[in-house]
Amino acid sequence: MLAANGWRGTYYASLGLMGGSGGAGQMFALPDLEALLAAGHELACHTFSHTSCLSVNTAKFLDECAENRRRAATMLDGYRLQNFSFPHGHATLAAKRSLNSIYDTCRSNRGGINSDPLDLGFLRANPIYSSLPIENLKQLIQANARANGWLVLYTHDIAEEPSPYGCTPEYFEAVLLYVHESQTEVVPICEGARRFTASESVR
Repeated sequence: MLAANGWRGTYYASLGLMGGSGGAGQMFALPDLEALLAAGHELACHTFSHTSCLSVNTAKFLDECAENRRRAATMLDGYRLQNFSFPHGHATLAAKRSLNSIYDTCRSNRGGINSDPLDLGFLRANPIYSSLPIENLKQLIQANARANGWLVLYTHDIAEEPSPYGCTPEYFEAVLLYVHESQTEVVPICEGARRFTASESVR
């Protein structure tokens, strides 16, 4: 659906879950990752086992991130995971500080619009879930256009019967239409991050 509009996105993956299934349904396979990279999308880090930083100590959490980066490089011809999303949206100050020197950005699930000066180590992001009123997203997209900000949107699965963390194809298409009508530029996280220098952001 993104490609139909000429857009590229960022896919946060926990490679330890590859080939399995979970709350969002059947997980991805290696050909899926190869296809998304071939299409110009970005693959980013979500820890190896989708581990919350609240469930393990910081050293173990960093090991989980490192293992995910190693697996990506091994499976995908040296591909480097440049950006990160906190599993479950859980973040600690220790984890955030440690990851700042590893990834270009870390994404939270705290809603809102990112605008200067923004925290690249804790990007705000907003869910695309069918269980939520789509009017709220429309208003957020319009507010972002007025503010000339950086709006990060995310979902997990897109299906006719989505999980609580996903949406239907019709819902997703409606969101894309709102974005298109707002004349907002759509870029993956790696490109958005390049548009902010260290002097314009906080870590």
